[in-house]
Amino acid sequence: MPRVYIAAPFTSKMGNKKHGFYGEVTDEDYKNFLLTIDSIVKSEGFSTILPHRDLSDWGAMPNININEITKQYFEEIDSSDIFMAYPERGRGVHVELGYAIANKKRIILLFREGFYLGTMIPGLGAVAQLDIIQFKDISDLKTKLRKCLKKIKDSND
Repeated sequence: MPRVYIAAPFTSKMGNKKHGFYGEVTDEDYKNFLLTIDSIVKSEGFSTILPHRDLSDWGAMPNININEITKQYFEEIDSSDIFMAYPERGRGVHVELGYAIANKKRIILLFREGFYLGTMIPGLGAVAQLDIIQFKDISDLKTKLRKCLKKIKDSND
């Protein structure tokens, strides 16, 4: 079963810095957004790693070792077939994206309609298998993401 690593901003979504520089994601709408993406991916027959939930427990880890957790993130990217990201904000997501491209992962990028992609983002198709999904709302995202994942599955069968 192909595995998808789902990257998205973490630090910019922390509601507090309860554990020093590291805090918890407290925005329930944001959590539900990520869990919806995770659910769609799973419903299309892929396994997932959502590091916010699976590695960091949404930030509810008072004794986290930032070096160890960062190492785990990259190990999970290594063991995934597809790197999916919602990179509109967050420096860490861009670092993970660069790592995934350097390690020849298939890339799916999710952007809200109207977000300015610049010139570099669309050009990533020159160095990686790339799908860019621009969506207007969650319903549109569900439709477009399912279509993209079915295309990927069909091309691998």
